[in-house]
Amino acid sequence: MNTSTYSRKDTNVLKGIGVLLLMMHHCLNKKYPFTLVLLKEPHAYLPYITDMAKVCVFIFLFASGLGMFRSFEKKLSAEGKPVKSTLRFELSHFIKFYQMFWFIYLIFVPLGTAFGRDPGAIYRHKTAYFLYDFFGISYIAKKVLFIPTWWYNSILLMCYLLMPLFFLFLRKLPKVVNAIVLGITIAVSLTLPYVREQSYVIYFVPFFLGMIAARYNIMESMRKVLSRNTVQKILKLLILLVLLTAFICVRLTLMKKAKYNYELDWIPAVLIALLADGYLPKETVVSRFLQTLGSHSGNIYLFHGFIYSLYFSKFFYSFEYAPLVYIFGIFLFLGVSKLFDVIKDAIGYNAAFKRLIDKVNGVSSEKKAA
Repeated sequence: MNTSTYSRKDTNVLKGIGVLLLMMHHCLNKKYPFTLVLLKEPHAYLPYITDMAKVCVFIFLFASGLGMFRSFEKKLSAEGKPVKSTLRFELSHFIKFYQMFWFIYLIFVPLGTAFGRDPGAIYRHKTAYFLYDFFGISYIAKKVLFIPTWWYNSILLMCYLLMPLFFLFLRKLPKVVNAIVLGITIAVSLTLPYVREQSYVIYFVPFFLGMIAARYNIMESMRKVLSRNTVQKILKLLILLVLLTAFICVRLTLMKKAKYNYELDWIPAVLIALLADGYLPKETVVSRFLQTLGSHSGNIYLFHGFIYSLYFSKFFYSFEYAPLVYIFGIFLFLGVSKLFDVIKDAIGYNAAFKRLIDKVNGVSSEKKAA
């Protein structure tokens, strides 16, 4: 096992797992028209699975925090200009988000007129509401969302904005102070009395944890531990599985009536990340498929709700049985995402944004040629 670097491929595997859980959480919700084969009570246990699958959000944020820390660290090291590098890094990441988001937005929002979701009516004929959603900040501004799942846009953009501050904490403060900062953040996420404000802090925790994992090479350290001998590897596997099972039991029983029953879902997110990296065989068909799925996670998150829930629900659930619906959905969403990427390349959309990002990063045509 390679213990040197937790690479983008590894992050994409984790995001791919996140996509599988995202689809379980949304597409197999009991309010949709499907059944489970051979079961008289089709939804007896499924709600527990779909509820627990909400951990996908924490997995995505953990992976984002880890990846952004590594990218930012590399940029600072290469350029040696903290203020300018930070501004460039931040702006380029916001542009990359909008590059992905606006393409989906400009396809699916206007399409609403043909499916009973007139954008004008949704936005209450207010230009400001359209602009809030177009720039991904409707949730934080407490305004109208065209599709409910886009609340995540605001959380992700806030994490982008706070990333340099988290990075500064992790680079300049001692480990014990970072542990205290993390502890305070977790405590606030559990006790803050304001509904929406608490949800922000809850989601900052996995992002911060991802950055901590990158700062202290936690994933690489776990690889070294797991590579020592077979007995230790099996023992670590059992410990991780017991911890994950115990948390799921607590989450679905003792925590089920809490206002935010998912407020500690960063725990299973981290356990799943460790299990995936330590025990999922590398360079296999499964891992390569998860890498591909993870590389399309942003697109799939942004548009999947339009297909399964709003515009093509009858078609999506036409297979009726949950396993078939689920498998069909995986390949459908992946195919649509790949098609969108081909279209963006063909019409010069990606090229235009790349020129903009290069300009922000100070990459001239001469440098690229060199």
